[in-house]
Amino acid sequence: MSIKCFKSMKQDMPKYIKRLAFFLVPFITCLLVYVVADPFMIIYKYDNFNKKSYINKNRDYISSEMLMMNSGKYKYDSFVLGASTSLAFAPSIWKEYIHPDSLCYSFDASGEYIEGIWSKVRYLDINAFQINNALIVLESNAFGPFINDVPLFMKHPKVYPSSKWYFHYASFLSFVELKFQISLITHLITGRFYPFMKETLIASKYEYDTITNEFYNTGLWEDIKRDSIGFYEARSDIFSRLPGEYSEEMRQITDNHKTMLLDIKGVFDKQKTDYRIIICPGLKRKAFNKEDLAVIKEIFGEKYVFDFSGINEFSENIGDYTDPTHFKRHLASRMLEIAYSPANEELIP
Repeated sequence: MSIKCFKSMKQDMPKYIKRLAFFLVPFITCLLVYVVADPFMIIYKYDNFNKKSYINKNRDYISSEMLMMNSGKYKYDSFVLGASTSLAFAPSIWKEYIHPDSLCYSFDASGEYIEGIWSKVRYLDINAFQINNALIVLESNAFGPFINDVPLFMKHPKVYPSSKWYFHYASFLSFVELKFQISLITHLITGRFYPFMKETLIASKYEYDTITNEFYNTGLWEDIKRDSIGFYEARSDIFSRLPGEYSEEMRQITDNHKTMLLDIKGVFDKQKTDYRIIICPGLKRKAFNKEDLAVIKEIFGEKYVFDFSGINEFSENIGDYTDPTHFKRHLASRMLEIAYSPANEELIP
């Protein structure tokens, strides 16, 4: 390289630095705001995740963090595991069907797959949690393809074997999305919710119990109590006519899934856990695949597995649901009555 070229580059260097700084300033600003504000509550430790309720948070992360934070103070011994449908099986309800002195915890996650349930049971066992009781709530897609890359549904890196850095990287990218930024800034300035925010912010009130992690969907419950007819009329597009003919889910359980199920059963056997497996109903009234059901029953025992999917009393009334997938607590109580009926008392270890 000639001396002339070197001098030219040296003279142009300040221009390059200025241009680079011009492009980096917005990124650095967003990063600083993200780190300081911690909008998704995943950077710092919290004793209460009910703050910033207008932001949709990662339920898996909250469930895991709350358990870790409380484990030194509370001796949890009973766990509800599953996706958002498991929230209907609230600890305060489930406790009525197991030992009265049990301390129940809702170890749920939005969009939970069997990989998540397996990792949580494994985490509890490795970290010396006593699992006296377990309630596994399975949705029809619990054995579907699992990809751990959507920030709202990603697994806690300390529970599921995954990258902590990628977890935060994906969450930061979610924060800087233009639609989220516009929605958040507009809400913080006006204090109001607008239709365009529907997919990015939460307008309905909710809270978590800071000990059991029980979820209270108070805003939704108040809307139904205030005007139940209006609630369902406003959602008539999602509460379509109930299917009347039998249909069945495609087979989903793979050899890898079987290994996970066997791992879960191994932990339950070792800990002498009193468990129940519940397969959820839904308004699409599609039955759980018979071959998959046979696999689950073979591993866990037929009398421990309760399939409420398909066309039955649990899927005949729209009023029992808040959407085509999520049912109300009284329906969950009815399922628990069946799962823990006197006819099954001999199953309790």
